[in-house]
Amino acid sequence: MTTIVTRTGKGSSLSWIEADANFTNLNTDKLENSNNLSDLTDTAAAKTNLSINNVDNTSDVNKPVSTAQQTAINSSITTHVAGSDPHTQYLQESAAAASTGASLVGYTRGVTGATTRTVESVLYETVSVKDFGAVGDGVTNDTAAFVSALATGKKIFLPNGSYYITTLTITGRTEIQGESRDGAIIQGDGDLIYLSTINSSLHLSDLTLQNVTTRGVLVKVTYGSDLLESSFSRIHFKKAQYHIDTNRGFGPSIVDWRLSECRFIDASIVSRIYGAIWASTEDQCYTWFCNKGIQFNGNIATVRITNSVFELNGLEAIFVNLTTNATLRGLEFDSVHFEANGQTIATSDIVLNGDPATAIIENLTFINCGSFAATASPTISIPTPTNIPIFNNLSFVGCKDFTISAPANGSRWSSIEYRNDFQIKSLSGPSRLLGVVGGNNVVQVASISIAVGEAHRVQAYTGNSGAGAVNVYQEYIVSRSVVGNISVATVADIAGGGAYGVVIVAGAGVYTIQNKPAMANTYQPYIIVDKL
Repeated sequence: MTTIVTRTGKGSSLSWIEADANFTNLNTDKLENSNNLSDLTDTAAAKTNLSINNVDNTSDVNKPVSTAQQTAINSSITTHVAGSDPHTQYLQESAAAASTGASLVGYTRGVTGATTRTVESVLYETVSVKDFGAVGDGVTNDTAAFVSALATGKKIFLPNGSYYITTLTITGRTEIQGESRDGAIIQGDGDLIYLSTINSSLHLSDLTLQNVTTRGVLVKVTYGSDLLESSFSRIHFKKAQYHIDTNRGFGPSIVDWRLSECRFIDASIVSRIYGAIWASTEDQCYTWFCNKGIQFNGNIATVRITNSVFELNGLEAIFVNLTTNATLRGLEFDSVHFEANGQTIATSDIVLNGDPATAIIENLTFINCGSFAATASPTISIPTPTNIPIFNNLSFVGCKDFTISAPANGSRWSSIEYRNDFQIKSLSGPSRLLGVVGGNNVVQVASISIAVGEAHRVQAYTGNSGAGAVNVYQEYIVSRSVVGNISVATVADIAGGGAYGVVIVAGAGVYTIQNKPAMANTYQPYIIVDKL
């Protein structure tokens, strides 16, 4: 007897005859696909019949993952890396992180007409000193990083920080822009920046320059000939001997230098000392607590200082020191405020020094300027002895509390316009007149009409015509009251009070300008009459 398991799963004791009969039935009609299960020669068909056709244990990477699991994985990757195929996105992300990754990223500036470029092309327009290892902690010497950045020839960006350097030598056009004026600081001891070749051109913006311990020059021109084009915008010049020094003697000049919105403080000698300077401007600058503001030591031509303040400096705000054969042909101050200069030694705000006798001053102009809390008078001083042979076209228009000292013998002035504190209106009749040479009581201007309620200002500059000197400056206010009376008030009689100059003689509705009674017959006045 034997025991066999039937299809019903129950075990029975059968005779051999019964067992043989049962196996016949099993092989013929009860077991489906018996050939696939018995010898497993058709694996794919067997797996399909059993619904496990995704199973392949021959390789670890091909082990089954359910559709739901795969969907969840794909969703997670897609969420992390936006895009279509997560495997492709992973490869792109890896490439973007490489050293050349910026070339794979597009950039379009948000303005009309902008075209798309790569981020790489945009970043190549400037370099940062940080690209070359600058630390910016105020202690580490970052000179090498600056030298490497300069060598690229590109615009240099200076992130906020304090960058200690030794002297930088500028040999070409250099542009450095800080992140903020008081946050990005270039500092060091002694001289900081040299402009040393004909191609040197420095353009600084939004940063601070200063010495740490040893004072020197913050920006210095060392090239021995003319130098063109530099600009300084929103720069804070601090502790130094000189903030800017371009003084290289009589001949070499700087041309087209522009300073705007700069602050100058704590220069122990002079804030800016210029040799020859042409076609240059300062606008919206503030100079205070320096020993001296600006000193000119050479030829000056078409220089304008506008909308600026000079305050609380130790000596003069402006010192014009004309050397041998030097000329001043155009120096203009427009809307400049001078206040309380001469804190160390009381002095005029502006000093003109014209020795020796070969200097020429022409076209010196002050428009809408003011002098307040002066430590000395006059506002503009021409020290004696001085021998400026030509002094032409001196103008004061709409200025407040401006005065000027009388020139010493040997100087000659012409075309002088002195109009302080008044609003000027037109006047019928003569307003500018070079008088005749003559002696006592010579009439220079006869019968100037003045209406009831009017006021005129009369200015006269009188000098010896043979010597070419101006010895006397006089200013009078002539007014006519509502009842018709004419009165004359003396405003200024500088170096006068004696025999030289003119007097005003009142008449009936008119007045006359004539020489003083005892004036020598070699003297001649220059007369200006304005209606107030």
